[in-house]
This record gives sequence, structure tokens and C-alpha cells, in this order.
Amino acid sequence: MKSKRPTMFDGRPMGTIKEKSLSQENKMAKSIGGKVQPGSGSSMYAKGDVKHSDFLIECKRTDKKSLRIQNSWLVKITEEAFAKHKYPALHIEMEINTSLTESDWVAVPLSVFVKLIGEKNV
Repeated sequence: MKSKRPTMFDGRPMGTIKEKSLSQENKMAKSIGGKVQPGSGSSMYAKGDVKHSDFLIECKRTDKKSLRIQNSWLVKITEEAFAKHKYPALHIEMEINTSLTESDWVAVPLSVFVKLIGEKNV
């Protein structure tokens, strides 16, 4: 007999870390018209978690109230993106329990943000 997966207080099943990460990557790819990289970018030729025509995206998520952004994440996605002639981005998904604040955020270098908003004097 298969054991039942633990559930949250509201009765929904809790996903494993891997399942939640794959769900995050799929949601990001679908929302931007991108593609999930095989093996979450672990392959020598398919780096990053999600590939878009202009961006290479590293996805990180947590169920906790905070997430410390690590320098190594930014260096890794920047180097991998530039090698593919793409802009780097970091997608962060957190459990946020307010109706006003979204749970999905994207961080990009300031130079990329400036290009996106069209400002020339920053």
C-alpha cells in the first residue's frame, strides 16, 4: 500500500522541494513564452533554469519568510547568460500571504533594467 503524502493544514498535499522547483520553472517558462532547461540547467550545454529569446533565468524559491540572495547565484547566471548572448535574470518565488504583494519577483542587473524602461541617464 502506498503511503499518503503529508498535507498542509488546509488539506492540500505538500509537494517535495523538487516538485515545487519544477512547478516554479514551468510557471516561469509559460508566463514568458520560454522553455525549461533540461535537468534544471545541470547539463553542460543547457545552462540556467529557463531560457527565453532574450534572457537566461535562474529560479530560486522558498516557503520561508525570507531568502538570502547569494553572490554565487548572480555570478553563475551572469556568466552563463553572457556565454549565450542573453541577459541574466533571477526569478524568486516566496510564500507571501497578502493579497497586495505578489509571490513571484524577478531581479535583473541595473543596466538591463535601464534598457527595459528606456531611461538613458542613470
